[in-house]
Amino acid sequence: MKIHYSLCTVALALALVCSCKKDDTYPLPEVVGGFENEGSYNTSVGDSLLLHPQITNNRNMVFQWTVNGEQTGKDSILNFKPAERGLYKIALKGISKGGEINLLYEINVLGKYENGFYIINEGWFGHGVGTVSYYNYKTGTLTDTVFVKENSGKSITGAGSTLQYGTIYDNELFLVAKIGGNIVKTDAYSMKEKGRVNGTGSNWQAIVGTSKGNAVVSSAKGLYLLNTSTMTIGNAIGTEKGLIADLYQAGDYIFAISQSKGLLIINKADYSTAATIPGMIGCAITPDGNVWAIGGTKIFKINSKTLETSEYACPFRINGSWGAWHPASVTASTTENAIFFEKTGSFNGTGTEVYKFSGDVSSLNSPFAKIDANKVFYGSLGYDKTNNLLVVLSIQGGWRNNSENNTLYFFDAAKGGTPAKTLDYKGFHFPSCVVFQN
Repeated sequence: MKIHYSLCTVALALALVCSCKKDDTYPLPEVVGGFENEGSYNTSVGDSLLLHPQITNNRNMVFQWTVNGEQTGKDSILNFKPAERGLYKIALKGISKGGEINLLYEINVLGKYENGFYIINEGWFGHGVGTVSYYNYKTGTLTDTVFVKENSGKSITGAGSTLQYGTIYDNELFLVAKIGGNIVKTDAYSMKEKGRVNGTGSNWQAIVGTSKGNAVVSSAKGLYLLNTSTMTIGNAIGTEKGLIADLYQAGDYIFAISQSKGLLIINKADYSTAATIPGMIGCAITPDGNVWAIGGTKIFKINSKTLETSEYACPFRINGSWGAWHPASVTASTTENAIFFEKTGSFNGTGTEVYKFSGDVSSLNSPFAKIDANKVFYGSLGYDKTNNLLVVLSIQGGWRNNSENNTLYFFDAAKGGTPAKTLDYKGFHFPSCVVFQN
């Protein structure tokens, strides 16, 4: 006997089978690890960040990645390697028969040279040119000649100049070379050159930004205006002449260090001189707005609004660096109203002791920190507020080939004592100063 099945019966049976199979085989997907939803992460230009969420029940799942709204991948993972700094919003959508997942990431991309600090190197006078090195916080390593690496065929200085000064203003790094050298402007995060002032016949020393697009530059002949947008030198300003070096800004004043007169306090409004303090060789500004000037056997605390001063005696002599000038070896904390300075001889490349001062003269009876006995300070020290560390530049004592043996010291700015870490590196760099991103 033949048995006949209707098409409707077969269709109903198949539907029931498929329905049961779907319920058993495609449960709801879930994120169980990896980079989870709403995550915020940091990376840098040129680095890779692998986004790899761990999703259960993802059988036959279809993936779609978008970066700032633009589709960029269809795999379960994304290798994100940004070419430009900025904030990126990265979204992942995954769809399967069991359901849908949506993940959102916010990635803050730092510039190639943003997660660290620069060392400005004067270079070996008469043999080489000034260079810029970069210390990377993430890797703990130092990269040499980063300006040359990012600007092929260009140099900051000529063989007869020394690169002595650097500062970051309005997201731009300004590099200043002495003895006929140039003033070079770069992007602070990529080191790409954005303009320069030809230094032929001049002797620039330092620079301080005063307002959007404007700065004041010191030189062997006094002070000049600089248009930082067009990179053109303007008129000489004020009545102060002769060699002026370090520059600072606080309140309504510019604080400048003159070789012949000491500290000049200059009105920003008309560049007239409001006051002078003889013998000063450098300044630092603490969080309370006070300007601390050091030099000879004196330390002054100056109210940057009223110019009221307090004077303290130092039990030893604080020397400047006019014989081979570099920025003064003094810096300030950003977490407490204290300054740090080096005790040096009368010439660059001497001294081993760092002192900390906030108004208690007894603190000057013993050093806050010391570098190794076979090393000497070279250039100025800096304060790293990101990690609350003092960064001290040094070379091996004894000159000649010893000068290629550099050591970077990191001291806890709260505790002092022995260094938190050190980094030895080779090369006739003759470091001048440290420049931080913030």
